[in-house]
Amino acid sequence: MKRQLAGLTLTTCLLVAGAASAQRRAAHQPVLSLPQATTIAIGRVPGTLVHAELEFENFLWIYSFEIRRADRVVMEVNVDSDTGQIVEVSRD
Repeated sequence: MKRQLAGLTLTTCLLVAGAASAQRRAAHQPVLSLPQATTIAIGRVPGTLVHAELEFENFLWIYSFEIRRADRVVMEVNVDSDTGQIVEVSRD
């Protein structure tokens, strides 16, 4: 009985957390537009934009870009959607 109750409690917590995350996504309006953030990302890693998305990661709303450089290496550039700061640059 205690295991069932613990499992039910955990399931309830996960459902509530998922609903809260969906509400945050629906409510967030980035300060920077996607074109503004794209300019920042391409300025840091010149190349061709492959993919872009807005995502909530590590308690920040970021634009995540995949950019293919001239040497064909794909880099990921994360830009804070509110401040325009580069959060991370890494090889994808």
